[in-house]
Amino acid sequence: MHDTRAMRGVDCNTDHIMIRSSTSLIIKKKMKKSSQPNKKHNVSKLKSEEVVDDLKTSVNEKRSLRTPGTLEDTWNNFKSTVYETSKEKLG
Repeated sequence: MHDTRAMRGVDCNTDHIMIRSSTSLIIKKKMKKSSQPNKKHNVSKLKSEEVVDDLKTSVNEKRSLRTPGTLEDTWNNFKSTVYETSKEKLG
């Protein structure tokens, strides 16, 4: 509360006095903590052409083994394939 004032001149046929207040309210967004932070991969290894080619072939091989489904299933399969392969190859 910043400022509170009694307004005595207001007549509402009661024995109460009307008050006027000014306030400020700050709402902070609650941050969600993830249970397990994402591990960063060593992307500096991608400067080597051998590692890039090996990563590409591994991703393509694993993608060919998965069966197609709905759009969301396809996206989740692709995302998990890329993440798992980069975890293996890049560390």
